[in-house]
Amino acid sequence: MIKWTAWPLMILVLLIAAGCSGDNENKPDNLEENMLPNAREEQGFSLGFYDQEMQIEKERTFEIETDDFLRNILFRNKTNMDRSFTLIIFSNGEQKEFIVNGQREKVYHFNLESQQEANMLVKLVNIEDGFHAVDYIIMENSDIVIDSNDLTVADELSRIFNVRVNLFKDMNSIPTERPSLTQIGEDLTESRVEGLLINKHDKLYSALLQTESKETVVFDLVYGNLGEDHLDFYLVSLIDWKQERMNGSLKIYDDLASQENKKMKVSVENPKEGNNLRVIMLTNPFTPLTEESPFTSSPKASFKLELTK
Repeated sequence: MIKWTAWPLMILVLLIAAGCSGDNENKPDNLEENMLPNAREEQGFSLGFYDQEMQIEKERTFEIETDDFLRNILFRNKTNMDRSFTLIIFSNGEQKEFIVNGQREKVYHFNLESQQEANMLVKLVNIEDGFHAVDYIIMENSDIVIDSNDLTVADELSRIFNVRVNLFKDMNSIPTERPSLTQIGEDLTESRVEGLLINKHDKLYSALLQTESKETVVFDLVYGNLGEDHLDFYLVSLIDWKQERMNGSLKIYDDLASQENKKMKVSVENPKEGNNLRVIMLTNPFTPLTEESPFTSSPKASFKLELTK
């Protein structure tokens, strides 16, 4: 997002890459023991990734033989407020169905009271042969109507909590071929955005938070990389959490050099029945996740665009 905002809550993560032995003391019954020491007394959210025996899963790359993949995701609300959340999953830039706690879903909503956690047994199904860059994404599912003065709230509600894994089925290397850059944004001379901004047509770097719901919704999408490393990604659009085509494509692949911003005119067809639209950047889909470097940059979400009737 544009670097004028700051999140009021501290985002907490479980220590799942180092310092955890995988024995019984790391089970969710002792959730506090798995947290970073400075996180135990803070407000925020914690996210854990576990195997079927509820041991902390350190791996992020898996070779599989079956057409399903089963892991536990544990998400905890450590704030002093009751909140609602949504779990969605993407594989290679496409939203996927999954089975969570025995139910088949494409969008899974769940509520958490203050200091409560959700333990979700999540199974990916119908996995085809090949390489799969999988993003488990949790976002706050708020019904708050955001007006033009609520950019701090808009930024808070665009946070993404995620787990990224690479799956290999009947292959063991990441493909070298990349998708064609068929829709490339226009380079901007100034760089102010980290991530995504649904932008007003008439004023660059100005957030569009409401628009009339028509047969086709058109806006400018500004996207940027203020980090030091090159970034490639899929751009996907969601209406009420379900993936919709953007500029006629289910996903758009593009890349950004360090300190680069781009702008693209975007149209989304038939959003009339939806209440909100957002765009997500699924980052580094071809990055290896090794024992030495098991993580990559997190996906980024635009502010929510309210579709007014």
